[in-house]
Amino acid sequence: MGVSSSVRGRIRSASLSPIALADFLKIDSQATRKNYLFKEEKVISLTHRYTGRFDAAVLRFKEVAILEAMIERKYPTKYLPTKAREQDLFQASLYALALQDSGVSCTSTRLVIIYCLQRNAMQCQNRSIADCLTCRHARVMVDRFRPSRTISQLRNMDDYWFRRRPPKPNATKNSCRICPFNQNGKCQYSVV
Repeated sequence: MGVSSSVRGRIRSASLSPIALADFLKIDSQATRKNYLFKEEKVISLTHRYTGRFDAAVLRFKEVAILEAMIERKYPTKYLPTKAREQDLFQASLYALALQDSGVSCTSTRLVIIYCLQRNAMQCQNRSIADCLTCRHARVMVDRFRPSRTISQLRNMDDYWFRRRPPKPNATKNSCRICPFNQNGKCQYSVV
């Protein structure tokens, strides 16, 4: 799950977009063909009813808008994971799915998760995405965007969020900490 040269090249060649993402999606497709980097943009999925704000994304035009990479940066406190955490890939895939819902082509999209320890990130002078890809303190994971897998996970979660089923018990305290069914530090569904 390392960074391929094509993904690295697309991110490195991306220019910071001079316009907002919403405006970029409305411009004439012949206006530009180069890669643009978007940072901290809000996305909305009307199909699946959620909103979010991604860290960074690389888009370009070739007849339609194409999402090359959805980038998320994570700052763990203790250790760098050896593989991308499932929840981080899911978060990035949600943003990609929202862009796909708005008409962006995601057939070749890569999900890029950059992990850097908080203490190293605080000392970093230059926090550009391209520099993070080659930083010795960072660990970069790349996976292919699979819309069908993301939609399947969303459908499974919808039953829980819309209270059509109770939450499934989980043995990890971290999952219980962020759960809305957790009241006063105790979850009635926890197996911990």
